[in-house]
Amino acid sequence: MHTYSLGLQAILFRTLAESSSAVSGSASFQLTPTDFAHVQEVINSTLNTLKIAIKLYDLGFLRFCTIRTFLHITTASIFLLKGLGLGVSPARLQGALEVLTQVIVALKNSNPDDLHLGGRYSMLLEMHMTRLQEHFVPSTRPHNITPPNFDLSRFPGLAASLEANHFELVDFQQVPEIDTSDANWLSLPLDSSLMSFGMDNFQGLQCLGDDTLDFIWNLGM
Repeated sequence: MHTYSLGLQAILFRTLAESSSAVSGSASFQLTPTDFAHVQEVINSTLNTLKIAIKLYDLGFLRFCTIRTFLHITTASIFLLKGLGLGVSPARLQGALEVLTQVIVALKNSNPDDLHLGGRYSMLLEMHMTRLQEHFVPSTRPHNITPPNFDLSRFPGLAASLEANHFELVDFQQVPEIDTSDANWLSLPLDSSLMSFGMDNFQGLQCLGDDTLDFIWNLGM
């Protein structure tokens, strides 16, 4: 996830630099096959991480996990939303949002006290997920987005998922399908405020003054 997330940042910066309509937010991300491969790697790895968290919650273990585990969940959820924002099919988006909804429930019910990161971050995640979901707009579907030399053998069961066009939420070890058959395509507007990857909006420790964790969104990179 961390390795390929550098590709997400590069896609955003390159598109902002090349687009003459970046200010208006009317342009869409133009993904090359390499871009698409990076985005899929990030989405797949983040979803697998979040499904492990859901499994831990179902087994009653999540509330006893170390803070490192909750930090992994936090990072995965941030990169998942940023990856989806670069371009995704409606079915893929809906499946990912369902996973995030389950994660929010897990975090809300796994915090030992009111100050625990899990409970506080669940509120932030829910807020950002709702906000970003409302901003997804139809965009131009990239052409030839199947990565060259893509080896299905790397993902056991992926070919069957593609054929069935089904997103499995129960088996957290199953890599979600890469949907290249859906003509519809959604992405976030080309707006750096919605897709922040850096410290531009970070104002130091004063961000903690209103008892919020919003600054975590801008620390995803």
